[in-house]
Amino acid sequence: MDKNTTKKSLKASALSLVLCIAMLIGTTFAWFTDSITNSGNKIQAGSLDIGAASYDVDAAGDKTVTIPGVNGGKEFKFEAAGSDLETSKDPIINDTLWEPGKTNAKLLEVKNKGSLAAKVKLDFNVKDGGLQDALWFDFVMVDNSGNVQGTFQKRPMRQLQQVANGVEVELEAKNNVRFVLVYGMNEDAGNEYQGKTFTADVTINAAQLNKEADGFGSPDYDKDAQYDGYASNQKELKTLLANAKPGDTIAVTDSFTLEHKGTHPDGTYDTYLVAEDVTVDLRGNTITMAKGGQRDALGLAANGIHLKGGTLNIANAKTTYALFVTAGAKNVVIEDMTINGGMQVIGNSSATLKNVTINATNYYDVYLEYKSEVTIESGIFNNKDGKPHFYTATPSDKITVNGGTFKGGSPAHGGNGTFINNIK
Repeated sequence: MDKNTTKKSLKASALSLVLCIAMLIGTTFAWFTDSITNSGNKIQAGSLDIGAASYDVDAAGDKTVTIPGVNGGKEFKFEAAGSDLETSKDPIINDTLWEPGKTNAKLLEVKNKGSLAAKVKLDFNVKDGGLQDALWFDFVMVDNSGNVQGTFQKRPMRQLQQVANGVEVELEAKNNVRFVLVYGMNEDAGNEYQGKTFTADVTINAAQLNKEADGFGSPDYDKDAQYDGYASNQKELKTLLANAKPGDTIAVTDSFTLEHKGTHPDGTYDTYLVAEDVTVDLRGNTITMAKGGQRDALGLAANGIHLKGGTLNIANAKTTYALFVTAGAKNVVIEDMTINGGMQVIGNSSATLKNVTINATNYYDVYLEYKSEVTIESGIFNNKDGKPHFYTATPSDKITVNGGTFKGGSPAHGGNGTFINNIK
């Protein structure tokens, strides 16, 4: 084959190859394929929704309960249509013109309207106007058929808050539970109780119950769920403080020991209260300082804290003080408290004491240092032998006494600061 023929053949072959590629560019290859589509996947939160109603005694009512040992063994009848506690502003109890021997009862029904199992607890915030010691009560649980669960026991009304805090009911979704609150005035109540009062705010609290299991089969993922605004130990108190808003009240529902274990997010000791304008109500309970050093003592380190209604103890008699007001905390109020071990107000802070009993164990009832100020409105102050009730360490400190009872007859002061005694 001559060279010209070979060149023509190569050109023809190249042209054919180009045409084939051009045709293939628009061609789709077919492969084996398959697919499965699963639609509608979602994660939906369950609901925790509690409802409650109260029912008054009504001779024409259709809800009957017989409690052995109460009402002469006769049945109680409660009204058919109760008061919805979610919408009604009327108090459950509104009894007037009471006298020795008089009794009454209320039927309380709590419903779990949600889809999650719950634990439920009743809480009573008691305000005694002098009548409490003349009254008695008891809680009795009843089933939906009116059958009593447990035994009636007449209890002093001063135990109302304590007994309620010790009762916790498990309530599964869509179920309900009923209590009868029976109460009365002692038959031997004397004339000293005339015109006196007793009031109690009732709160029905609910939290998750560790009932439902998670994807790994464990029902305990929510075992530490706590009631909103209630603390029974140091861990719960710290958690509530971390989420507290101005105006909130935290109720302590049990006595516990306070021990330095870490810090708050701002670096403050976790034994200190750091939420501003928050009330911490001990509800008659006691907080004991594990060791009593500054890190182990209860500290109030934010403006506007209101500490009330309980007792502070130190575990070691050699420790310094049970309570600190510090870190520039202003307008702190300490009310209706017993402080065994004394207290300090330091670091440009200010505090007012109302109806506070202080039993100094080693030093002073109240010690002030560095631009701090204390006002004493009322209380009992038992200083350590040989030491004054109050001590101001720096000239910029100031203490004002407007009232109170003092060991030795009058308030004693030592130190370099200003002391104003307005007791006449």
